[in-house]
Amino acid sequence: MAKTADKLKNIVFSPHIHGHFSIENMMWNVVIALIPAGIASFYFFGTNAFLTIGISVGSGLIIELLINLFTRSRITVLDGSVVITSLILAYNLPVGTPWHIIVIGNFFAVAIAKWAFGGLGYNFMNPALGGKIFLLAIWPAVLGQTGNIPLRFLEIQTLAFLLGFIYLIIKKIMSPWLTLAYLGTAVLLAWIFGGVEAYLGFFAGNPLDFIFTGGMVLGACFMATDPVTSPLTQKGKIIYGALLGILTVTIRLTGNYQEGMVYAIVFMNLLVPFIEKVTKKRIFGYPS
Repeated sequence: MAKTADKLKNIVFSPHIHGHFSIENMMWNVVIALIPAGIASFYFFGTNAFLTIGISVGSGLIIELLINLFTRSRITVLDGSVVITSLILAYNLPVGTPWHIIVIGNFFAVAIAKWAFGGLGYNFMNPALGGKIFLLAIWPAVLGQTGNIPLRFLEIQTLAFLLGFIYLIIKKIMSPWLTLAYLGTAVLLAWIFGGVEAYLGFFAGNPLDFIFTGGMVLGACFMATDPVTSPLTQKGKIIYGALLGILTVTIRLTGNYQEGMVYAIVFMNLLVPFIEKVTKKRIFGYPS
């Protein structure tokens, strides 16, 4: 009887749906998609960019491993998720950010925003954004040092993020709808209202300023699309993206704050359960 029970434990009943990607496979593909932006940073800023990225990823891996050992949970440093978090956080920081600030940002992102809520799949907001907001609250002057960044670098880095995102779409890891809704709404509103504050009137804004600054494309392609903290339904993705565009433009225009994308995504993360509820498909055979 014991042998029969052991055999039954290994039986999985139908229906079976085969997924082409494991979580680890998906995560490492996202890491691959983020590499072109790192190469662009290294080309323009040399070892300073390499050190910022290296310290961020290294500290993130160490913090994740220590949490695994302390909580006696499964070792997750090789699933790719913490590498994504640390890379995105590094891309959100000025090149040459002091090492201790990078480490503290990763600690908040990994230990608080991710693991304090149960680890991957349980966090209510994007961990990298949690780390960025925490650092902005403590060191706003340090993180605001972006005035010396060449426009050429911003353009090339934007293209690098788009290239990586297109790779994920081709691999069928990401859906384009959320990003298109986000960028499309932001560009339209920036064009309509962007010139009002400068007394240029309506339809006189410069949408490119929104695209190339404030980490807009990084946020739209790799942070707003986080599968844990964004809607799963296609309709929900479009609504979520459009609301993100409205909120980002509102913050940047009324508050004159380039980091509007960061706060917009974190705020909208809180509304994802509601968006999911109102956009979920009715189960066949059950009343709506």
